[in-house]
Amino acid sequence: MQAGTVTAVGAKSVTIKSGTSTKTYAVDANSDIDKNGEAKLADLKSGDAVHFAVRPGTSTIAVLHAGDEALNRPAFGGGHPGGPCPAGGHGDGDGDGPAAGASPAPTSSS
Repeated sequence: MQAGTVTAVGAKSVTIKSGTSTKTYAVDANSDIDKNGEAKLADLKSGDAVHFAVRPGTSTIAVLHAGDEALNRPAFGGGHPGGPCPAGGHGDGDGDGPAAGASPAPTSSS
């Protein structure tokens, strides 16, 4: 994972300043974008601090996390502690929430 700051967001790309260099990366349908939870490229803004990884041998984003990192982690297992989530690794992989059969969080009443 690399760290940087978003300087521009395009329709299918994001430009990130990391250290002293600024580079534009491609974003495709397989790129995992999170900002306080699942997000779209359009949710990113100039100035957002990010952690990201590119696919080996390419300039295409594999995973990009912004915002509250605790909200970017899968809620119900399946994640890789301390590392990037695999593509589609959130919930049951269909992008619509927790895995099938997952129980809701317990609630308390007084």
